[in-house]
Order: sequence, then C-alpha cells, then structure tokens
Amino acid sequence: QRWLMLFYLSLLNLLSDWAGLSVAPIATLTSRAYNADADDVTDDIYHTNNGSQEQSPSSSPSYLIQPEALVTTFLIASSLGTALEPLILSRLGLRRTILLGAFCNMLGSLVKSGGLPPISFLSLPSLSHGLRGTYALYSGFFFVGFAQPLFQCTPSLLSASWFPEEERTLATSIALNANQLGVGCAFIVGALWVQNPSQVSNYFSLLSVLSVAAYVGCV
Repeated sequence: QRWLMLFYLSLLNLLSDWAGLSVAPIATLTSRAYNADADDVTDDIYHTNNGSQEQSPSSSPSYLIQPEALVTTFLIASSLGTALEPLILSRLGLRRTILLGAFCNMLGSLVKSGGLPPISFLSLPSLSHGLRGTYALYSGFFFVGFAQPLFQCTPSLLSASWFPEEERTLATSIALNANQLGVGCAFIVGALWVQNPSQVSNYFSLLSVLSVAAYVGCV
C-alpha cells in the first residue's frame, strides 16, 4: 500500500511540472490557438497541409495569450501555495492535503482544456478559443501552480510516515525526481505532438485525463 501511495504522489509531481511547462515548447502555437476563433484555426490547418507560409489574421503580434505570463501566473500561484502549505498541512493532515492538491491540479487542467473534449457532454467548447479561452487558460495555470506545493513539499513526510528507515531515502528521491520527468514530458511530448494550433486543446485534454486519473487514484 505504501508503494501505491508513493506512485500516486510521484504521478502528481510529474503532472504538476508537465502542466506548468506544457506551453514552453509550443508557445507560438498556443498563442495562435487561443487568440483565434474556430475558423482561423481551420485556416491554419489548411495552410499547414498545403505548405503555405501565409498566416491568418489571428496571427498578428497582439496576442491575448502570452506564454511568459502563463508561466509567471503558475509561479506566483506556486509561491502562494508554498506559503500556505504548512498551515494547510497542519489543519488537514497529510492525506487530505495531498487530496486537495490533486483536486486543484485536476480542476486547473480541466478548466484550461475546456473540460474533457473526448467526452462530448463533459466538454465546454466556449473555453477553447478567444477571450473565454484566455481567462480559462490563466485560471487553469493558477490552480495547477497553487496545487504544486501541496504534494511537492510532502514526499519526505510521506516517506517518514509510511516507510521503514532503510527505504526512506529511496522513496523520497523517487517522488522528487518525478518532477524532472514531468519537465522532460513537457518538452518531448509537447514538441512531438503539437504541430499546429488545432492540436493544442487535444494536448491539454491529455493532461486533463491524466489529472482526473491521478485524483481518482488518490481518493
């Protein structure tokens, strides 16, 4: 049971860094996707498939989405979560603190992806593009950033509470190193998967599905 708990904590650590840096390798595509309406994204696909370098009007420099601002939002929320984590941990205890972090991480992923697009009745298409998409994306990154310290600051406590002394170093290092795997996933998966603006929402949907699975597993 303790190894299963460590698995889910490590998965949450992986997902938090993955989600937080998910726009880093696809910054331009994200800006175009969330500053466009559905027709503009369709035009982008057409031009990409036909080898044209012409850009749609939505590709102008005045983007609603600034990837640097998304990362800044994530870091500000993470700093806030770090400041509040000792208080939350003392009030809720280890399990409920991790559950709260998993819920916020799931909520942030769902908000920025517009629900679960693969499941039609759980999708919110209005959050995919334009101004609402902008608010959803920034809000999603804030929730994910706030959630991060709630499980990234707890691996040592989990290992001290559930693992014998000879296994504590291994357990702590596994959970902490999952962060670096998340960074790698953000750059590798994002760069290989997302080739045009229309694929950004599907990429965020993948993170939503994984975040829901992690939360359900923790519960």
